[in-house]
Amino acid sequence: MQNKATHEPTQSRVELYAFPKGMFMWPLVLMWPLLFLLSHLGASPEVLGWCHWTVMALVILTLTVNINLKKALVLLLILSLFIVLAILSQTKGYPVFAPLHRFFKIFQLRFDAGVVGLWSIFAGVICLIGYFVGCPKVASRVQFL
Repeated sequence: MQNKATHEPTQSRVELYAFPKGMFMWPLVLMWPLLFLLSHLGASPEVLGWCHWTVMALVILTLTVNINLKKALVLLLILSLFIVLAILSQTKGYPVFAPLHRFFKIFQLRFDAGVVGLWSIFAGVICLIGYFVGCPKVASRVQFL
């Protein structure tokens, strides 16, 4: 196939690249310095701890589970329902999440800025090494006729 205006051949294939799984840790690499900074600005260690473990769980979920669009939309709907229930629970005083709150309060999550700062440096170096050394491989080529 040729482009009529320039008489040059058009590209007739698409290449899909596969990156190492470590590259998908970028939310953690960006989140850890941000939480480190927020902890030094006086943010609550409990809130930062829950943010840290929520993002960590989402990254692990992304790396291990393949969810199609319909399932993702259902999960998004369920998550938004929980958010609405949490807002109603806080504003109206309904004890919707009281048992869950008691259960999770047992864990007493706190954000340790020193440990997470060290993890941030470690994960950033690993991602950079994976990006520059582990060059992406062509996963598949699709030819168009």
